[in-house]
Amino acid sequence: MNFTTEKTMRKPQRRLAMSQAEMADALGVSLATAGRMIRKRTVRSVKVGQRRLIPVSEIERLLSAAA
Repeated sequence: MNFTTEKTMRKPQRRLAMSQAEMADALGVSLATAGRMIRKRTVRSVKVGQRRLIPVSEIERLLSAAA
């Protein structure tokens, strides 16, 4: 029998941050360009342990500024 409870059925949540590679893919730019944007502080990033994450709000801000 397959018992499914409300606890195990979670609603998909909106991601709050993405990796440099995911940002590059989302923006359609190279990984090197994404890294340059982070180093030049064109987009804000947050270091979490060894990872560098870019808040989705930063990508949205960047796109709205370019429109």
